[in-house]
Amino acid sequence: SRGALISQSFSQQLKVKADAAKASADDGTPAPRTGSSQPSSAGDVDDDGVPAVVRAAAEGMVAELRRLIAQMPVDPTKSVADELDTITIKEGPDAGQNAMIKAARNNHGRCVDVLLEAGASSVVNDKKWRSAWYYACFGVRP
Repeated sequence: SRGALISQSFSQQLKVKADAAKASADDGTPAPRTGSSQPSSAGDVDDDGVPAVVRAAAEGMVAELRRLIAQMPVDPTKSVADELDTITIKEGPDAGQNAMIKAARNNHGRCVDVLLEAGASSVVNDKKWRSAWYYACFGVRP
């Protein structure tokens, strides 16, 4: 029947997406992105206005996140942790969200671990006065 065929097709599409996400999570290779350039350093902003380190954390790209943190040019007056806390999305509904908030919000525990190891704070707030702790406990709310 047509309904069974659509259901089977949808199930196959979900499996392909799940397999691709698992492969990406296993080796840390970023999933292919369309419509935006790939920034090469932590603070570089992509076409969507999202800093590279925030994008990597938001999408669960552990290896890319580690690479970006390792290559961060640090201001002599700041630590890597301070830099991680201040690199945020500047505009839109996610304004003020940093890598830690996006990783916690999207349930990417391995990225949260990497950020904590680098000294990032879990209590820095976004523009809605919500921290990574908030998103980890309560999820995304309007």
